[in-house]
Amino acid sequence: MRAYLEAGFDEIADALGVTGALDERSFAELRTALERDAADSNTVGDLSAVYRTATSDVERAILRPKASRHDRSVRRATAFIRDHLAEPLPLAKISRVVGFAPHYFCRLFAKTEGVPLQKYIRSLRLDRAKSMLTSTNLSVERIGQLSGFGTRTHFQKAFKDALGSTPRDYRDRTRS
Repeated sequence: MRAYLEAGFDEIADALGVTGALDERSFAELRTALERDAADSNTVGDLSAVYRTATSDVERAILRPKASRHDRSVRRATAFIRDHLAEPLPLAKISRVVGFAPHYFCRLFAKTEGVPLQKYIRSLRLDRAKSMLTSTNLSVERIGQLSGFGTRTHFQKAFKDALGSTPRDYRDRTRS
């Protein structure tokens, strides 16, 4: 199935390349995302959805090239954030990965995702921490580290601000 979908996508891309409707850089970005997502697919349905998304991305790249490039950049940033959540994620590092100036990318991200970048990262980190608190016996301090919070104090404060309880109280409450 993957071979058929890939062949169809290649034919579309070749035709668009010949006409000049899709530039080489945009196609390379689309192809990289497609290959990454297709490799993560476990079912035919998942694989079909990946190729439908890629085809839609090609359509957007042709109809609205600038907006399409921005969308792909934000998706690349969110994937990078998820893959590096336990590490420090300064704006300069993320914006460098997607190829935009930091302040411009920060505004673009907030506009596209509807939430500021740092709030998005904190939310993902808290979700990871909540999951680990309920499913592992790791110490609260270790969970904070694995979730990307630099110190135990920072983890405790962020958790309490967002959820109204400490990580330990949350663990006790969800396990009983």
